[in-house]
Amino acid sequence: MNDNAFIYPMFDHKILELKWLYPLSPSVVEPLLHKYENYYVKFYFNIHKMLTIPYENIIHLKRFYYSNDLLGGNNSCGNQHYEVYL
Repeated sequence: MNDNAFIYPMFDHKILELKWLYPLSPSVVEPLLHKYENYYVKFYFNIHKMLTIPYENIIHLKRFYYSNDLLGGNNSCGNQHYEVYL
């Protein structure tokens, strides 16, 4: 994703402290819309692994804010549709 950066903050839940920020380098990002209007992001990695995270639990930096509210647009190469996550 050239126009989006995703960071997963890792917490120590015992002491409620931020431990580190883990940058994600997916090959494909798929936005998902839960039936109760909650957004999730499914990340696909080159090592044939997949990770689905609630959108509110990641840090998302995007370069363009054009045709797609979640992944931007204009020069963005992101997936431009939403799928229903059941």
